[in-house]
Amino acid sequence: MPDCIVPGCSRPAPNNLSIRLRRADTSAVWAPNTEAYVCDTHAVQGARLTVIYEPTNLRSVEIHVHGATPAASRLTPIRSPRTGLAEALMEEVRQTTERPEVGDPHTRSVSDGL
Repeated sequence: MPDCIVPGCSRPAPNNLSIRLRRADTSAVWAPNTEAYVCDTHAVQGARLTVIYEPTNLRSVEIHVHGATPAASRLTPIRSPRTGLAEALMEEVRQTTERPEVGDPHTRSVSDGL
């Protein structure tokens, strides 16, 4: 069993830190483990986590845990149990980020009283 990631702690660490991106229905888009482990004592004491989200086009999730001894990193491909979900989400993002045509009835401006 790995040691706890808290510097100076050598207790066995059965708890694998993970991060999950979930939809409104609570199903996961992705949920990789970080390969950083925490002992039971530190798991129940609480933690301060800082998340910096940097979007990529790599179709994977890259996680680095800093402050860990030793540092833990993992790269996980995004796989969805729903067929075509990633493509559907990407198409939805493309549609919402495209600039609408002038005069588009679905477009509202500040002067329209948003």
